[in-house]
Amino acid sequence: MSPRSSQVELQCAHWGALHKKREPQWVWSYKQRQESLDKINFYLRNSEDGLTETLKHQCKMQLIHLDYLTGATPSSPGTPWFQPEPEVELNPCLFTGLRTGQFFKAHDEIRLSSSMAQSKCDQLLGTALAAEFAKQRKTARIDGERPSSVYETFTPYDKTTKRLAFLPGKVRRMDQSIDDRSSHRVITLEANEPADQLQPSVNELETMVIFLRDAMYDGAKAMRNPSHRAELIEFHHFFPTLIISIYHGAQARVLYGCFDGNQLEVQYTDVQQFTEDGFYDQIKGLLTWSLPFCLWDTTTIPRLASIIEEEESDECSTPAHGVARAYQPPQEAKANFMLVPPIEVLDTKAAAKSAKKTKKEMEKKQKESKKKQKQQKKMAYGLIKPRKK
Repeated sequence: MSPRSSQVELQCAHWGALHKKREPQWVWSYKQRQESLDKINFYLRNSEDGLTETLKHQCKMQLIHLDYLTGATPSSPGTPWFQPEPEVELNPCLFTGLRTGQFFKAHDEIRLSSSMAQSKCDQLLGTALAAEFAKQRKTARIDGERPSSVYETFTPYDKTTKRLAFLPGKVRRMDQSIDDRSSHRVITLEANEPADQLQPSVNELETMVIFLRDAMYDGAKAMRNPSHRAELIEFHHFFPTLIISIYHGAQARVLYGCFDGNQLEVQYTDVQQFTEDGFYDQIKGLLTWSLPFCLWDTTTIPRLASIIEEEESDECSTPAHGVARAYQPPQEAKANFMLVPPIEVLDTKAAAKSAKKTKKEMEKKQKESKKKQKQQKKMAYGLIKPRKK
C-alpha cells in the first residue's frame, strides 16, 4: 500500500468521524431504559427462589403497599399513576347468570373432584371474571381520562429474543389512554398459579416489565416516523402499566408500576377473595380499577416540592405525605387528565401555533419590503411615475 493511499484512507476516516450522524437525546434515553429493562427481565426470568431481597436489589425494585379502596399509599411515598373510579354503575342482570352458574358451583365440585378437575374449574373462574370485565367496559362511558375500551387477548412479543414471550396465563390488554399527554395502559392477567398473599409474583412483574419495554419501543417507533419530524409531537417520559391479576380460587389483586430509568416502582394491593355473599360489591370494587383515572402528565417530569412548601404543609392540619401521597382528585377537573400535584406544563400545541403565526408575519413583511424596493428602483430609472397625492 502506497503512503498516498493510506493518507487518503486516514482523511476519509477522520471526515466520517467528524460528520457522523448523532442520535437525539430521546433516542439515547430510550435505549438506556430498554437495556435496563432487559436486565430486569433477565433476572426475573431466571429466578428460581421467587421474589427475594437479592432479586429486588438486582432489579432496583421498590415495592409499595397500596390501599385497595382509595388507591392511596399510607405507609411509604409513591407516585399514584392510577386512581379508582368510585362512581361505577353496574347492572345486576349481568351477574345473575354468573352467580347461579359455574362460578360458585366450582367450589363444591373442587371438594369432590381430582386435581385435574380442580384446575379446570379454576380456569372457568378466571374466564368468567374476564367476561364480566369485557361486558362492563363495553357498556361504560369512556372519555379521555380513562384507557380506551379495546379489549383483546394478546401475547407480548419479545423484541430481544425474537419470539413470543412465555407467560403463565392469558393476557388481555386494553390499549393506552386516548389523551396525547397520557401513556397509561391497563392489562388483565389470568394467572395459572395461586396467589402470593404477601407480595406480587415474579410472573406478574415479568409481564409488567415486558409491557413497559414494548411501550417504549412503540413510542420510539412513533417518534422516528418521518411524517412527524416536522411537527411538535408529545415525548413521553413514563409508561405506567396497571395489571389486574386473577388467580385460582376466585382471587384477584391490582398492581401497577412505572420505570423512570433508575428504579422500577411497583405498587400492589392485598389479595381480594370473592365470596357469594358480597360478590356484587366485590366485583364492583374490582371494576373501579378496570376503569381507572389516569393521573400525572407523562410528557413532563414531576416537580419535587421545595423546602418552603414542605414546611408550609407541616404547619397545616392535614398530614404531609410528600408530593404524591394522600392525593384527592379535584372536583372541577375539566382537562382530559389530572395532574398530581399541579405541574407547570408547556402547551406545545399553542407554542406551535404561535410560532407558525410569527413565521407567516415575518414572511409577509419581507415580501412587502422587497416589493417597495423594486418600486423605488423603477421610479429611480423613470419606469414608473410617482403617484400624485
